[in-house]
Amino acid sequence: MNFVFNSTLSVRNKYFIIKVLVFVSTLTVILSHTCVNQEGRATSSPTNSSSLTEAVQLGAPFYVQHYKANLGKPEPSNESIAGNFAGQGILNGNLNISANVNFTRTFRDNDTAFLQGDTKLVAENEDTAVYSFDAFTNYDQDGTSEGSGAVVFDDGATGDLSFLSNSLAIYKNRVDSSGNGTFLMWLWK
Repeated sequence: MNFVFNSTLSVRNKYFIIKVLVFVSTLTVILSHTCVNQEGRATSSPTNSSSLTEAVQLGAPFYVQHYKANLGKPEPSNESIAGNFAGQGILNGNLNISANVNFTRTFRDNDTAFLQGDTKLVAENEDTAVYSFDAFTNYDQDGTSEGSGAVVFDDGATGDLSFLSNSLAIYKNRVDSSGNGTFLMWLWK
């Protein structure tokens, strides 16, 4: 597949195209890993599948956030809702972080929502990192929800958060029926 960037495309449009390609690639790896785990066996060629398995071992999350949510069950309308919220988390087990999240959630007709947006992480000493995200959330009949997504950090992270510049991460989140949410993020290296 060949992509040619027209010089008339804006930087924002080029960034969006790159972001979509990164998201699709990351999602493909996540789904491949999920299929391997669910099947209990790999279906790839036997040449060097152990190096692929090692590449998707994520270990402990580098960012953990607990939050309160009142998201509601999606209606089958393909309606989009814009919103924002703030949360508190811990980065690398010891750095307190405030997260300011802006999102657009589009409900689908299969108890699923597609989310996209941006988040600004701010450390106690005012160091910052900004990322954009794309995700899917599935809603269960018991009032819980689970989601997963991909994150693209921009190049402007500062101070203690500068290691996040130009990096990728993946995440999972879960909200119980009482609205208690847990968000876990892994840096993709």
